[in-house]
Amino acid sequence: DYRDISTFKQLAEKYKVCIIIVHHLNKMRDKDADGDPFSKINGTNGLMASADCIFLLNRKRGEDTATLTFTGRKIGEDSWSIRQNQSNMKWQKIGTAEEERVKREKEEYDKDEYVNTIRSLLRNNNGSWTGTCTKLLEECSKLYNHLPARNINHIGQYLNSITDKLKQCDGIMHIAPSKNGGKQGRPHTFYYTQTQQQKLNIC
Repeated sequence: DYRDISTFKQLAEKYKVCIIIVHHLNKMRDKDADGDPFSKINGTNGLMASADCIFLLNRKRGEDTATLTFTGRKIGEDSWSIRQNQSNMKWQKIGTAEEERVKREKEEYDKDEYVNTIRSLLRNNNGSWTGTCTKLLEECSKLYNHLPARNINHIGQYLNSITDKLKQCDGIMHIAPSKNGGKQGRPHTFYYTQTQQQKLNIC
């Protein structure tokens, strides 16, 4: 592979032209090896070693956006989210892949049924609420008129996993219960940070 690509590279340098070679990905690899998207390129490492720049275009079936990842000696390395304009069929950058990932995570967070239930409980209880997972599930079902999909046994783990996001996005502190529990079960406590509470009082 290195020898083949080097031949094209010599031609490009001799005639001062750009040669673009279209190659395939290894479709058998569902995940990037060691987090490296370029490991999906079909062939040996000689392909990357000999080319000045590598551009990797990846789109999941059914999605209207794709990820363009690139690296090169003079262009650095980055990853963009792009979308094809259906009127002129040109690809347009809509943001970096990291920006789009953060945006998608925020959208998923804002739609989360437990997050919105916690927000509602704090608004209606002077900025703080304490209750078990079972009680939170009951409040969630009242708000949405159906039981959330998440199993009751996994709610506690899930609440712990979004503790940082609750504080970062909504100014909500989460105190997880002790392992031993007590007569009142294992209640979780949620309350607004002082800054967030002051903002709400102003509003």
